[in-house]
Amino acid sequence: MLLGARINSVIEILDSILVSNQRSKVIVSKYFLKRKYAGSSDRKYIKDLLYNILRNYFSLVYFCQKNLLLINTKNIVLIMFAKSSINRDNFKGLILGKYPMNLDKKDEEVFCLAYEKKDNIKPILPGWLSLEGIKSFGNDVGYVLSSLQKEARIDLRINTISSDREKIKKLFLKNNINVKETPFSPYGLSVDKRFLSYNFNFIKKGLVEVQDEGSQIVSILAGAKKSMRVLDMCAGKGGKTIALWQEMEQKGELIASDISLDRLKFLKKRINNLDIKNISIRATTDGLENKCDLIMLDVPCSGSGTWRRRPEETIRLDQKIFNNLLGVQEKILDKSVSLLTEKGTIAYVTCSLFKSENENQILKFLDKNKNFELVDLRETWSMKFKRPYKGPGFPWISLRPDREKTDGFFIAVVKKT
Repeated sequence: MLLGARINSVIEILDSILVSNQRSKVIVSKYFLKRKYAGSSDRKYIKDLLYNILRNYFSLVYFCQKNLLLINTKNIVLIMFAKSSINRDNFKGLILGKYPMNLDKKDEEVFCLAYEKKDNIKPILPGWLSLEGIKSFGNDVGYVLSSLQKEARIDLRINTISSDREKIKKLFLKNNINVKETPFSPYGLSVDKRFLSYNFNFIKKGLVEVQDEGSQIVSILAGAKKSMRVLDMCAGKGGKTIALWQEMEQKGELIASDISLDRLKFLKKRINNLDIKNISIRATTDGLENKCDLIMLDVPCSGSGTWRRRPEETIRLDQKIFNNLLGVQEKILDKSVSLLTEKGTIAYVTCSLFKSENENQILKFLDKNKNFELVDLRETWSMKFKRPYKGPGFPWISLRPDREKTDGFFIAVVKKT
């Protein structure tokens, strides 16, 4: 594909993403399934530019507003193309070849303006979200937003139930895939490039799972131990469920629950692949009152900590959805209290960067439930990990992509007194 055809493809895919609720990854896959002529280099170029646009979407819209340009997908793509161009002559490549873009003088002016002012295209969020960012990060807000515009690395978690990190590391290296150990998680590996997972039997068997190091860290900090009865109340597809079972040394009882039956079916398949016996799956928590030693609450949230991977979610989030999520988080916390044993604990987890979903929810919970206290996770961290935690001095842990280089995660553990 020539340059003009590639850029046209980016515009088409972006149009689809902006009017859909599907994951961008799914939309991109469907697009290329219908266009077998697109080679690997074409797909890589199109995806790289597309995800750069999605991560910078509000910055590009603001650039249009500030310079009195029409806010449409063609202009947004042209501005990002100009920002990533080495010189002005790149524009000529768009109108050459068999499938050139249908551009006019105004389009060239948009490109040239963006090229001249590309250093002025700074990270930005829409008004209400920008306020959330300032409240959450203060003077660090620029660093955090910049980190969300960069591509996330690929992390893997080794299922030590069936294998170990050194063995899997050697298998990757044997197949000419460079990996290195994650700096914090003792179960993690980072891969320096994407690979086709279905080519490797040890991945098919579930010995390795794609899981960000931040997700691995919060699973370790949750406090699951052998012989406990643990409830993973918002289990989803079970990435953290399996990690909790590792922490329990495969002894005790682990119950996975979720409102989505489809996600629970997927989790059941994962459990069967690993031949795990003591993880039970339940659609409801009825009958578990006063029976759980630890409840893991990986609650629904804005997902702001994972926006590097799913940048379309930034565009789709609005204040009404955000406020509804806050209500859901509060209800899940309240519901979990009745399920705890006399000395039980709750591990509250989000993949959000915002205080409204994190610290504020925990402080509100403690204000309502005087018989709970915070567990100091800084002490847990020093026992579990070799590298120190460099975040703020609170009993909870906040992971950030600009500091720990993980996805953004928050965890607080509260215990009945």
